[in-house]
Amino acid sequence: MPRIMTQVSAHVENRPGALAELTAALHEAGVNILGVSVPDTGEFGTVRLLPDDALEAREALRDAGIPHTAVDVLVVDLPHQPGSLAKLTAILAEANVNIRYAYATNATGAAEGMCVLQVDDIHKAEQVLGQKLQ
Repeated sequence: MPRIMTQVSAHVENRPGALAELTAALHEAGVNILGVSVPDTGEFGTVRLLPDDALEAREALRDAGIPHTAVDVLVVDLPHQPGSLAKLTAILAEANVNIRYAYATNATGAAEGMCVLQVDDIHKAEQVLGQKLQ
């Protein structure tokens, strides 16, 4: 079932140790990272994190002096099989929902993977996927 969760985006310098500092701050606060996207950027980058507790994550980053923002994203568990992502994206395209960005994860041997989507109409996307991804 699709669900809305809060993603935290940390704005960090692209240098050795920056990601280690960010993840250490979250670890020390007991925050589990469910998903992460680290883009290849210039001097600074935005690390997108899907924490199990967004409030704790934001507090930990604030205490560590790491600038960040938060946004709601749609999280969808998908079967670990060919065509799952194609089906999801086709449903959203048919509903005229734009995907701004996405990232996904799947453990080897797991039955399902997790796809994180930032879309232009999160409630419409949640509704249509809830109806059609059965």
